[in-house]
Amino acid sequence: MKNTMVTVLMPVYNGERYLKESIESILSQTYKNFEFLIIDDGSTDNSSNIIDSFNDKRIRKISNKVNLGLVKSLNKGLRLACGKYIVRMDSDDLSEKNRIEKQVEYMENNLDVAVLGSAVRLIDENNQLGRNIVYPLRYIDILWSLYFGSPLAHPSVIMRSSVVKKIGGYGSTKIATNREKYSVEDFDLWFRLSKVSKLINLDTCLLKLRKHNKNLTVVNRDEHLTNTGLIIKHNLMHDLGINISEEMAIGLTLLRMDNKFDYIKLIELVNNIYKKFINARKNMMTKDDINIIKDNKTSKIILIGFNTNNIFIVFKIIFIEFLKNPTYLYRKLLSKIFHEST
Repeated sequence: MKNTMVTVLMPVYNGERYLKESIESILSQTYKNFEFLIIDDGSTDNSSNIIDSFNDKRIRKISNKVNLGLVKSLNKGLRLACGKYIVRMDSDDLSEKNRIEKQVEYMENNLDVAVLGSAVRLIDENNQLGRNIVYPLRYIDILWSLYFGSPLAHPSVIMRSSVVKKIGGYGSTKIATNREKYSVEDFDLWFRLSKVSKLINLDTCLLKLRKHNKNLTVVNRDEHLTNTGLIIKHNLMHDLGINISEEMAIGLTLLRMDNKFDYIKLIELVNNIYKKFINARKNMMTKDDINIIKDNKTSKIILIGFNTNNIFIVFKIIFIEFLKNPTYLYRKLLSKIFHEST
C-alpha cells in the first residue's frame, strides 16, 4: 500500500486471548487510510488463525518462522512499513475509535514533532476499567522525565516514520550486551529521538492499556528494572555528566532505595539532576517552565520521603521542601482546578 498515510504496527506472540478485540479496535477506526501490519512472531497458539479470520485488505500479515523477539519484530516492521506515520499497537490493548484520526491531525499540524503519545485508561483481564494515566505532556517535561523512566506509553504512540528509521529504529544504543533481548526498547528509543525532534503527549485517553499477569513488564520485572536503570544511568552521564551506580539509577525510577537510609543520597541526586537540567536547558525554558519542573522535583522528593515509611522523615522532608519551594501547594492547587475545569 504505497500511498497509505499510516502503518499500524502490531507484533503478536501467543496473544490469542485478546487479539480479536485488539484487531477490531483498529479496523473500526474513524480514520481509514492505513495499512495494518501484523507480525506473527512464531506464535504456537491460535493467533495466526485469528488474524486470518479477518477479511480486510488493509491487513498485511507477516509470519516469522521462529520467534525473533519483540525488538527484532518491531525493526522488521519498520523496514516493511509503507506509511508516513507508524502507529504502534499491542495485541492485548484497545484503541479508541478516533485514535488515529486525532493523532494524524496533530502530526500534520505540528511538523516539529516526531512522536505523539496519549493518556491511557487501564483495563484488566476482564475489560474492567481502571484509572487514567496522564503522561508528561510537553517536550520540556518529557526531557526532564527521561531521567526517571519512560515518559510515554509505547502502544499509544504515533511516530514519524522517516525520523524513526533515520536514527536506526529500536535497540541501537550500545548499553546492554544483547540489545535484541532488551526489555525497554521504547525507553531507549524515546531518549534517542529526543535528541533530534520533539516528543509530545496528549492528555486525552486514546488507548485502553491492558494490565495482566502476562505483561512483559510483570513477567520480567527485575530485568525490566535493571534495563531501565541502565538507560537512566546512560542518559544522566550523556546529558548532564552525572555518573551514578546502577542501584541508584533504579532508585530514581522507583523513588526509593532498598536500603531506606540511602534516601538522603537519593534526594541529593534528584536535587543535583534538577540544578544541572535547568542550567543545561535554560535557553529553552520560560519562568513558568522552570516552576513546573521545580514542582515536579519537589513532588518526587516528597514521594521519596513517603516511601521510607517513616512519619518523622516524611514531615522533615516536607518541611524542608516547602522552605525551598513555598509556592508549591499554591501552584499544584491552581493546576488541579484548571485541569478539572477543562
